[in-house]
Amino acid sequence: MLKKKIEKAGEGTQIVPVTSSELHKLNDEIGQVSYYARSPHKKRLLAVMNRVVKFFEEEHSEVFDLSAPTPASRSTSG
Repeated sequence: MLKKKIEKAGEGTQIVPVTSSELHKLNDEIGQVSYYARSPHKKRLLAVMNRVVKFFEEEHSEVFDLSAPTPASRSTSG
């Protein structure tokens, strides 16, 4: 299904709506194929994978508390 969406979008930079499961599958497939890919394809694949990973980080940052506490926000008892 995702392949059809991407093919339908055409050439150039496009926005393709995807479901969460499609995004997870895309991330898995890119990870597997990028291991064997050669430059410049590998570079492009890793750039896409990086964007997907950043999306997941932002999407789940509250759940996993990915933001490190700042020194100013730490309270000290004394």
